[in-house]
Amino acid sequence: MGQSPLLGELHRVLRYRLVEANLADIARELGMSERTLQRRLREAGTSFQSELNTVQVRTAQALLLESDAKLTSVAVEVGCASLQHFSSLFRKMTGESPSAWRARHRKTP
Repeated sequence: MGQSPLLGELHRVLRYRLVEANLADIARELGMSERTLQRRLREAGTSFQSELNTVQVRTAQALLLESDAKLTSVAVEVGCASLQHFSSLFRKMTGESPSAWRARHRKTP
């Protein structure tokens, strides 16, 4: 996908730590200081929060396709504090609500 090695590794780590993801712990797991991680992400044109949101939405998309889990359960699983926050984040990043996205992508051809 043309993704930098740093972003690939960051996404891999975040996928397993979405619920408790924080900059300090993730930086330590990647073997660098918080400041270094922030600097390297800025050099890549992104931020920790932006990458966390990306992984949350991608993980949610997979869950929406693969299961019939309620939206509240998906929200909790990807580390969102509430269904409202999850729905807002999802809509901001995909342009549609989680339920509309699920319905559109699960349709059989």
